[in-house]
Amino acid sequence: MSDRARVWVLGSAGEELDHALRDVLSRELGDRAEVELHDPEQDVTEPDGVAEKLKALVLDQRSRSYPGLARRLETDTPDVVLAARPEDIWALADVARHSGPHPTRIGVVREPVVDTEWLRAPADLLAVMDEHAAASARSRQGTVRVTGVPAGDAYAPEPDAPAARARHGLDPDAHVLLVAAGAVEPEDRTQLMIQLGLVRTRLEVIFEVESAAEADDLRQVVPAHGIDASLVPAGPTAAPFWALAHLVVTRAGARELTRVRAVAVPVLLAPPRIGAEQRRAAGLVRSGAGRKADSLATLAVDIDLALEPERFEEMVERQRSLSLGDVGPRLARLVVEALDRGAATSAASAGMPAGLERIGAKREEPPASADRIDEAVRAAEEVREKSELWSQRARLARSHGEEDLALEADKRAARHKQVLGRLLDHLRGGASGDAAEGQDMEEELEVVRRRAAGSRNVEERLRSLEVEDELRDLKERLERE
Repeated sequence: MSDRARVWVLGSAGEELDHALRDVLSRELGDRAEVELHDPEQDVTEPDGVAEKLKALVLDQRSRSYPGLARRLETDTPDVVLAARPEDIWALADVARHSGPHPTRIGVVREPVVDTEWLRAPADLLAVMDEHAAASARSRQGTVRVTGVPAGDAYAPEPDAPAARARHGLDPDAHVLLVAAGAVEPEDRTQLMIQLGLVRTRLEVIFEVESAAEADDLRQVVPAHGIDASLVPAGPTAAPFWALAHLVVTRAGARELTRVRAVAVPVLLAPPRIGAEQRRAAGLVRSGAGRKADSLATLAVDIDLALEPERFEEMVERQRSLSLGDVGPRLARLVVEALDRGAATSAASAGMPAGLERIGAKREEPPASADRIDEAVRAAEEVREKSELWSQRARLARSHGEEDLALEADKRAARHKQVLGRLLDHLRGGASGDAAEGQDMEEELEVVRRRAAGSRNVEERLRSLEVEDELRDLKERLERE
């Protein structure tokens, strides 16, 4: 990393989480790397015609390509690329498959669990939001790193929430409920007010609003239902109030779940609408950091249950235990790991062959290890079984007068016996005279099995002696100290 590395974040210019990721990495990496945000959607092209689309589906590739992205990769040659969508990781892999640049690919998973799409994506490393997400990706555990996902500097825990609530004039004896913008559709606001009025727990509600029309509507409908509430505009002004809330009511979007994780506040999810929301909601509930409302008509019950002291404290503790605080240093370490990995891979790679490149030649076999003997024994047993099977088929064919089939079966049985003979020669160490005259093949295999077991026994005994020495040395050091 002596030269300044190039790091790309693939994302949308309109997505604040992508900007947060870029900003965190720029700050943490400093002079070590130049971090840029690139939008691959600018270069998307769809396959032409039904045949091309069907071919893309059959080949299990995403049904779009990024020719502009490929050109920019060729020109700018980034060392590491981070992407928060599996399809972008696939696009990068597709460029690399066609002998284009192959920067180290990092998938940033903004989900409570790592789903199949991410598990199958050809990412070199996966950055996940917490230990719960990492546990759902055991099949990729060698590439998974728990880094957290940045939500933006404005979203952070409030160290003294009661004092901060008092400064803002909020009721100290009430539970503060933040209803995030877009938590319910406009046509459902009346039902929301009814449900808030039915909650047994004393509430002070903060409505985050995204438009003047939404604010005007709430100014009309809230007083009519006698709810103690305030308005705050979405954006930087609203961010501190996420940390002041006892409970956040929001949708199961990646942005919203990242925010509640950043402020370490329990969440009650509005009834999920689509597949992605449903998956996130299920994952969050399994994590223990929040609850899910099944219906807006029973929201009052869900709020009461979420704020019951024992259940509420469990969610608070779980959300705090999963929150990682400042995620910047963890993400920076991951990028440095990716840069080192890419450098090591490049140094070890001999590149594409210039033409016909011979990479192996027949030579004398090395001494067989215990593992190689095991594999050869398994192969010999399978070949012997196949030989016996074809011999049985030959006898069956002759019993039915099918001589041509019997001859074909005999031929295959003989071929299997020839292969078995060569395998046994290999297991004897190449000296075909080692076997006793007329010795049964099963007896030969048993001799080889014992030889393999003996080799392993020697290795295991030596390892145990090494462990005993290490334990003795440790004990002596402890006694001296």
